[in-house]
Amino acid sequence: MGGGHAAVTGEPRSPWPIAKITNGLVTLTLYLPDAQEGYYRGTRFDWSGLIAQAEYEGHTFFSEWQTPHDPEIHDHVIGPAEEFGMTEPLGYEEAAVGESFIKIGVGHLEKKEEEKYGFWEAYRIVKPGTWEIARGEDWIEFRQDLADERGWGYRYIKRISLAENVPVFTISHRLKNIGTRPIKTDQYCHNFLLIDHDPIGTHYRVRLTFEAPEEKALEDIAVVRGNEIVFEKDIPKGQALWAQLEGLRGIVEDYQATIENTETGAGIRTQGDRAPVKFNFWSVSSAICPEPFVEFELAAGEEARWASRYTCFVLEGGAGPAQE
Repeated sequence: MGGGHAAVTGEPRSPWPIAKITNGLVTLTLYLPDAQEGYYRGTRFDWSGLIAQAEYEGHTFFSEWQTPHDPEIHDHVIGPAEEFGMTEPLGYEEAAVGESFIKIGVGHLEKKEEEKYGFWEAYRIVKPGTWEIARGEDWIEFRQDLADERGWGYRYIKRISLAENVPVFTISHRLKNIGTRPIKTDQYCHNFLLIDHDPIGTHYRVRLTFEAPEEKALEDIAVVRGNEIVFEKDIPKGQALWAQLEGLRGIVEDYQATIENTETGAGIRTQGDRAPVKFNFWSVSSAICPEPFVEFELAAGEEARWASRYTCFVLEGGAGPAQE
């Protein structure tokens, strides 16, 4: 990618390469992947499709959740951040110390002396993957082709597009195995949502489509109850909540979460087109994160396609749009 920030984005110069797309209702500001100047250059998350902010009817969704920002720290990212191979990237197990393995959406990383891969660890980037970027007024597409001499190889395409006349955007993915080795990986979206820059607390609520088999407390701050996550207190700065949610039914409809801010009157819903194999929840005061996981097994030449849809809305009578 070249041409400088202003030439790429058509916007005033930014500290990071950016692009904006809009359908007249929703405007998305995105950070572009760039190995030298990109907003995120860590080794955990896919570098493409990072939305700095979504704007709809005066409300904002997504925001920087850690400051000061360091582009090379593994979690100094922004929503909706996605990760492949959280527990084991391609070729990690067979690589010797000092050799490289592949993190999809990042590039070739150097294996270090350790008992097992740690997504929170810093790894040296031997060779970052290169990106091709195309865009229109209401869409942007990222493509990365990557391979190595041991038979690993993939073509990865992510497209973010805004729907016509409705406050909806879709993140669609294509992952093709262009190598000779089979690809087995998981993928999830961490989301990192924040509505109107308002800290996470009692006026946030999360609604799911599946029900927990029993009530589960998250510290003494929130509780998973039925198909909702209810905040009984505001999250103090420096504290994190985490849970692996139970009750998944193995159906596509389980890939859904609705986050509402009853104080500012806005909400957003995410829906996927594959049944999640796992659904985690994580939150700090500056981000609320439903994390649905999907899995893929691709033989040589096979391709997987999947998508997630985001609907922005303004609350009416204390509730978002009807469940679909």
